[in-house]
Amino acid sequence: PPGGGGAATSVADETRFAARAVRSRDRVEAARQRVSEEIERCLEGRRPPALIEQLIRDAWARLLLLIHLSDGADSENWVRHCAVMERLVWSVDTPPDATSRRRLVLEIPLLLHEVADGLREVLHDPFEVSKVLRALEAEYLNCLTRGDPGLAQFSARNDDTAAASHREGDVRRVAALPEGTWMEIGGAQGERLRVRLAGHTADGRLIFANRAGFKVLERSTEALAAAVADGQAKLLDDHELLNDGLSRVIRRLVERRAGHGE
Repeated sequence: PPGGGGAATSVADETRFAARAVRSRDRVEAARQRVSEEIERCLEGRRPPALIEQLIRDAWARLLLLIHLSDGADSENWVRHCAVMERLVWSVDTPPDATSRRRLVLEIPLLLHEVADGLREVLHDPFEVSKVLRALEAEYLNCLTRGDPGLAQFSARNDDTAAASHREGDVRRVAALPEGTWMEIGGAQGERLRVRLAGHTADGRLIFANRAGFKVLERSTEALAAAVADGQAKLLDDHELLNDGLSRVIRRLVERRAGHGE
């Protein structure tokens, strides 16, 4: 009959579409199952702080799901982010021996940057990312100072004006960044630019260049410090912008190790 071929084609198209939808749903469910199994394996027999467990079961689970669907469970990306999850749990459950403590001191800055990179993939509000990172820093501060009253007192220095001193500290550290420091900074159109600090202007503004050496950005120290604090900018090859208290404790532990062979 007239038009019959078109109707048959339409039915066939709908059938193929429905089959693809079923396959897509099954693929997502299989990925969810794999993510759940990986998380349970990581947490089995361990009781991390509520902050860490919530981060893993919520934001990190979403990140692993995206990676599984885009790259697969055999990909380097999947393996690397599962390893970050393992290190995150280990970092708050380390044995109180000198070797583990030394490793933790070296691990924290890099781990915080890796966690931040992952969170930015699934938490699109930079203030939310910053909030989680600050809470993580506080957790590490507790881990490092636990059982050491001297360190706890050292970390709390000047905390009666914590908010103001933290902002001032961020500005000072940004102003002191050496030339050649690489950063990732949000551009005017929302893009992420990887730039190198090329110099400072007479009035203290920072000039950034691209890999070819051409100037691409100029920022005041106050604006750049605020961008770092809210996740709009980050250091790529330095870890100088940690929480003041955590930075002091890490520095003191490194000094102890160098001075006393700890």
